[in-house]
Amino acid sequence: MEISVNGKSVLELNQPQPFHREDFVCIKVDETVEHIYIYKENKSEKFVAFGLTYPNIKGVPLRTIDSIANKLRLLKRDVYAETGYISYRMEIANEMTTPFVVIMCKYVFYFGFLLGDNSRGPETMIVLLGVRKFRTSGFKPDY
Repeated sequence: MEISVNGKSVLELNQPQPFHREDFVCIKVDETVEHIYIYKENKSEKFVAFGLTYPNIKGVPLRTIDSIANKLRLLKRDVYAETGYISYRMEIANEMTTPFVVIMCKYVFYFGFLLGDNSRGPETMIVLLGVRKFRTSGFKPDY
C-alpha cells in the first residue's frame, strides 16, 4: 500500500505535506491505483470520498459516518445546536479539523488539512491520520 501526493511525495502517518488546490492524493493498493482530487469531482466507481459531517452532499447516512469515525478513536463528535449538523473533529497542531475519508479496496483512509502559514504563502498541508480495514457489508459506494 502506498499513499502519496501527486504520485511523488509519500504521505507517512501524521507527517504533513504541502497540498495545493490542483494536487491529488494517489492511493495504490495492490494493483489498484486511484487519483483522488479533493477540490474537484471524482468520477471513479472504485472509491468514495466524503467528510465526516452529517448531513452531507453525498447523502451518507449518520450510522455509516458514526461507524467510520469510531474506527479512528481520536475523533470527537460535535453537535451544532443551531443547525443540527453533526461532525467529527480532532485537534492537529493546535488546530481543529474535520477529517475526510476515502473508502477503497476494503480500507478507509483518514485525511486532515492544516491551514498554511500565510506569512510564507497560503500553503495548506494534508495529513494522513490513519488507515483502517473496512467491511463493506451494507455500505453503498455510490453515495
